[in-house]
Amino acid sequence: MIFNRTYTANGLNQYTASGSLSPAYDGRGNLQSAASSTYYTYSAENMLTSSWGQASLSYDPLHRLFQVSGATTTRMLYDGATLIAEEAYRCVQGGVGGGQSGVPGLREEALSARRLV
Repeated sequence: MIFNRTYTANGLNQYTASGSLSPAYDGRGNLQSAASSTYYTYSAENMLTSSWGQASLSYDPLHRLFQVSGATTTRMLYDGATLIAEEAYRCVQGGVGGGQSGVPGLREEALSARRLV
């Protein structure tokens, strides 16, 4: 899909207009909303934590992206600072203890695994 839009930026290199949309930013300069149904939230460390209604992002203690959850869940695996693999799952009904999902009656079903190194 190709969009033909006019973009306008301010002195901070933030878009102030994207076609008919008017993006909004928080006091730290983070994109807060891009459309009427898209809102973004950030941690105290300024890391994206969610796109409301779309995805939730989690980080490990070293501030590396660990997990992206939405319709599916993708976990990132590291060797030191190097991202070495991504594993995708989805929750499905069935299962007694909840397994890794932690929710009784749900279990995680592997969708894909991708090694990057």
